[in-house]
This record gives sequence, C-alpha cells and structure tokens, in this order.
Amino acid sequence: GECHNADFINQHNSHYTDAVKIECSACHADGGKITLAPGTMNPNGTINRDALKIRVPSNANCLACHGVGSVKGKEVFIPDDFPGALINYEGGKCFRVTCKTGEILSPENISDSLMNIKDRDTLAFPWDVHLQREVMCVSCHFTRNDPRRAETRVSDQEHLANDPRKSYSIGKYLYIPDHRLLHADCRTCHTPEKKHDFLTYKDRHFEILSCQSCHVPRLYGPALKSVDETVITAGGGPRYEFRARNTANGKNLNTAYTEGFQPFLLSHNEEKPGAEEITGVKDGISPVNLMIRWHWTDGSGKAVPFELVKGVYLDGKKYRADIINAFDADKSGGIEPHELRLDTKEKIDFIRKRLAAAGVKVPLITGSVEPYRINHDIAHEKSIAPDCLACHSGESRFGAGVELASFRPAGAEMNQSGSAAMSGLLFHLDGTIKTENSKMRLVKDGSVTGRYVFGYSSITWLNVLGALILLMSIAGAAGHGALRYLAQRGVEPKHTNLVRVKVYALYERIWHWGMALSVIVLIITGLEIHYAGSFTLMGFEIVVDVHNFFAALVTLNAGLSLFYHLATGEIMQYIRVRKGFRGEVIVQAAYYLYGIFRGTGHPFEKTQERKLNPLQQLTYFALLNVLFPVQIMTGIMMWLVSIWPEFSSAIGGLTVIAPVHNFFAWLFITFLAVHLYLITTGHTVFSNLIAMITGTEEMEEGESARIARDSLSGVKLPDIIENIRKIALKAIRGKE
Repeated sequence: GECHNADFINQHNSHYTDAVKIECSACHADGGKITLAPGTMNPNGTINRDALKIRVPSNANCLACHGVGSVKGKEVFIPDDFPGALINYEGGKCFRVTCKTGEILSPENISDSLMNIKDRDTLAFPWDVHLQREVMCVSCHFTRNDPRRAETRVSDQEHLANDPRKSYSIGKYLYIPDHRLLHADCRTCHTPEKKHDFLTYKDRHFEILSCQSCHVPRLYGPALKSVDETVITAGGGPRYEFRARNTANGKNLNTAYTEGFQPFLLSHNEEKPGAEEITGVKDGISPVNLMIRWHWTDGSGKAVPFELVKGVYLDGKKYRADIINAFDADKSGGIEPHELRLDTKEKIDFIRKRLAAAGVKVPLITGSVEPYRINHDIAHEKSIAPDCLACHSGESRFGAGVELASFRPAGAEMNQSGSAAMSGLLFHLDGTIKTENSKMRLVKDGSVTGRYVFGYSSITWLNVLGALILLMSIAGAAGHGALRYLAQRGVEPKHTNLVRVKVYALYERIWHWGMALSVIVLIITGLEIHYAGSFTLMGFEIVVDVHNFFAALVTLNAGLSLFYHLATGEIMQYIRVRKGFRGEVIVQAAYYLYGIFRGTGHPFEKTQERKLNPLQQLTYFALLNVLFPVQIMTGIMMWLVSIWPEFSSAIGGLTVIAPVHNFFAWLFITFLAVHLYLITTGHTVFSNLIAMITGTEEMEEGESARIARDSLSGVKLPDIIENIRKIALKAIRGKE
C-alpha cells in the first residue's frame, strides 16, 4: 500500500470482487505465497526486498486456480479434486478453464501425459504451441494501462485515441496498474494475411472466423457436458457428465478412455463492446463447448440457492435417511451413481415437497445451455491439415449434431430462448432442442445465424422450386420431342425451295460460343460450390477461383456485347415491337403446339434484320434484361462482400444475395436445357446449330412463311388438343 495505490487496484481488479478476493501474493509471489527465511528482516524491522521474490505472474501462478495443466518438464494429469469447487462459483480453485472448455494448459506433448487418450503415442505435439514456446499467460492477459502496450494506452487527452507522448509512464503505471485484465487477440502478435495462401478470400475469413476455429482441431481435456444441480452427490457437489469420457463426478478421469472431441462452431456477436477483447473477431464464428445445466428454480424463475438444495439431501456429510429410501432402488442401503437422478415422477415430487418445506415456492427443474468459447490449446501448424470441406460442405462442422446430455430429469423445462450470453459475447444456438430416449441433443436446422456459408447454407424451398422448374421444363421438352417424333414417323418430308442466308456475323458467333462455354463452366462450378462434398471435379480450393474467373469473363463479354449491339443497332433485334406483335406471339405459340407436328413451315422468315421469332424475342428480352443483370449484379455483390467489410455490413452479408444468386442459377440451367432442345426445331435437327457455327442457314423462301402464318392464325386450343389426341392414337395403333 505504500508503493501502490491499493484502493485503486482493488476497484479495478477482475480478481478482487464480491465473490472472490485474491491476495497480491497469489499472483506475484513464487509459489503463490510469501515465505521469509531466517535473517531476512532488517534491524529497523523492514523486510529485505531481495527476500520477497515479487515478480510478474508466472504460468504456475495462473494454473494454481484456473485450469488443469503443467509447467515445462512436468507430465499432465487430472487431479483428484477436479473439477473442484462448483463451477457456478467464480472463486476458489475451480479449474474453470479446463472444465468449461476441455483446454489443457501445458507446454508438454500430449503423448507424454498420463491420460488414457486414443492413439496417444501418435500425438507427439504440445497441448498448446504457445506455452511450448514459453509464451506467458500475461502475454495475452495483461493490464489495460500497461505502457508497453501501445494499442491499449489511454491518453490524458480525450480527443486522442492514442497519445504518442506516452502519458502512462512506468512510474504512474506502477502506482495505479489497472488489474482488469484484457484478453488479447491473435493479431496482437500475428499477421495472418502473410500466410494462409490456400484461402480464396483471406480477409473475409479473418474478419468473421476466429483463428481458434481452425487452429484448435481437437480437445482432449475433461470438458463438462452437463451439470445436474437438482441432485447432490455424497461429496456435496452436483452430478457431472464429461464430454468424450464415459465417467462422472471427477472419478478416474485419467484412466477413463477418451478420443477427445471437436469443438462446435457457433455464431456470436459482442453484447458489450470492449468488455473482453481489444482486437479481432467481434462479430463472427468461434469454437465453443456447449454445456447444459439442470437446476431448481422457484415459481418466479429465480434459481434456488445450491446450499439450500444441498441441505435437502445431506445431513452434514451423509445422505438423509429419507433420501436413501427414495433413491435406493436396489435396496443396497446406499445410493449408487446410476440411482442418483430424478428419473421418476415419485422422486421429483419427493424433492419438491422437501424444497417447498424449506420455503421454495413452486419448485421447478429448469435446463439451460451455456456455450463457452475456446481460446487455448492452439495446435502446431504442421498438425493441422487445411480442409475447406470441413466447413464448406453438406457434412460441415456447422451442421454436426451436438449431444448435450445423456439424461434429462423427468419433467424438466428448457429455459432456452435461442441464445445464451457469456463473457460479453452473445451466442446464437442454430437449431432446436429435441429429446430422444431421454437424451438431449442440439439438432441443427441447416443455417448459421446471420451467416451464409458456401457449400453448407441453403434455402431448401428455393432449391426445391428451382429444381421443379427445371424438371418440369425438361419433361415438357421431352414430351414435345416425343410428339414430334411420333407425328413425323412414316411421313415423307415435304420438298420446298431452300435458300442460303447470311444470318450471324463473326463477332456474334464468337460472342455466342464464348458465352455458352462460360455459362456452362459457371453452372458446373456453381453446382460444385453449392453442393460441395457431394461431388468433386476440381476441389473446393480451385473451383472458387475458376468460378470467379469465368464470372469475370461473362461480365466482360456482356459489356462488350452491349457496346456492339448499341454501336451496330443490333439492339433493335430485342426491343423492336412491331404492329400486331401480340398476334405474332400467338401464331408462333401455335406453331410449336400445333403446326410443328403437322409439318407446317416456320411462320416467320429469319433474316439479318429479324433473327428472332416473337417468342425468342420475349425470351431473350427477359434473359438479357432480367436474368443476366440479376446474376451478374448478385455475383459482383458476393465478391464485394468477400473483400469489402463495409459493404458487407451495409447489405447484411450474403444471407439475401446468395440465395437469389442460387435461384437464378436454377433458371439459367432451365434456359440452357430448353434452349438446347429448341435448337432442334429448325429446318433440320442440326440446321440452327450449323448456322451458329458457319453464320449461314438454309431456310424456306419467304412465301412459305406467309402461307404457314395464314394456316396457323386460326388455330384454337381445341384444335391443339385434338391434334395431340390423334398423334397419341396413331402411336398406339402403330404399336398394335
């Protein structure tokens, strides 16, 4: 207190609160306490400063309270008192880092631990690569006003975000060190942009995805899966269930076999800006452990104090006689672990009566899901295999079901509103909680809250609608083709005078085939991206780049085409509407539905001035003015989202534009399928195709087209139906 402002430190200290009051020596003295050897006192009664051994907090100081681990040269093992004090109490030796997340804080190799881990001998890499490289806990968890940390320096001048005059001198800092420790982000030390070349969009990944999402591939520590505070064990604590370990209540955790578990990825955003972190992902995706907690509440929803529940079960350190009678199903005289659960209505009613007698109004069992963000156990880069499909596929980590508990107390209600807050972070649980054989699982609904993940996210009804439109179009084309074949079978072709006409210029043909190739590649690569993992042609890392290249090519081709059509006047092919256009549309429809089956010639002559029939003109007008622009604009917007964070925030990310882009892709596939069929409706099956290659086409003389128009102008719907009936009858009789 003579050298430091103790009052200021205590008021600005995350280790000195109403729940816990940690002494200075617990962090700043070797071994957590000050021991004075004989002869260390000076004659004037003061202590020789060399004997105090006051220092910066070591990793051993932090491990004394926060988690399971070891210092260099020591094997890792789980102590007998794990998880120690109740995890809902913030004070004491509670190992809360390990029990909430499964993180082990040690520089040693996993293969050297004393735990029973699957293939342990092959895990010759450290629990945490930072600890192996002697990075201190205080390197990331440092005081807010440390003058060595320029990015956290607070200025005496309110108008300056960072004061270069270093207003916090060493002397001032030592007098009033702010002990509200910060949680530094990876970017405090690392520049990830200089690596990760396999990522297509680096900035986008680093913007919304925490480094731990990939760099913590698996956790082998004893993470809690469920805490059942509705019952009390003989040791006076709740009933614990650990993830990836078939054991409970901290017994035999070293010998219990485990394969570890892969952390669960969830979206989050920061509820209290600046509360915990200084840099990095504030609104994105991070790995978490999900823990479910069962506890008693009263009628108002307020939690029943644990000590009160404990008093219902125990008399001192022993179970009350009536508790043994209620839970001892095999009449052994004691309560076995499998008997210590509220699995019947009788047990529930019994405990409710005892709680009511203790003053609890309307006792109820409530369950809540608590997500705990994972920050430690960073793996060495050589032990991480980059795999885009781990997230970008139908088997994505986002879609993995999560078992929350193997047992659900009878009649328990879930106090789950779709989110849970922890450490200033608001986590969104993507799915609904369901029960199956008394087990609790988080069943994902195929979405990621506020995010669209390529290869995983999709809107089912849009995909179904797009697929139905495509299938109906293919079925219509197939049916139309079958009727053409049946109608023309056995009929001698009519001999008409044909003339060769120059229809398509060289640029038009180059544009057409360039666009056709690009669109086909875009469809194929788009399908591989959208259904990543279902089939692989190029691999996700390559297919995105290929898709982007051809998207840029289509955009460039479309721009050049627009210039060409404007400069040459060819734009009028698509927008000129002649007098009687509506009637021409009806005549052209009658040709496809009636005349084509009867051998009638094309009702409109194709010339350089009029290359499109009325229905083609309508189709290409919609294609070039709606389908192409929407697809190009949404594609550009998706690209901008990936490289421009401000733009992404302004439009809400990909959640809207990506589904629109996907649906219009279905319409493009539908157009391509119908277009390929309609190519065969020329003078011959291949005449239209040859014309687009050579530029010239053999066509009937103009008089034939006029005669065809006259013959089709009076066709009505009954005529069409009757003609189709005759074709079908002809086919049946021919078969007989």
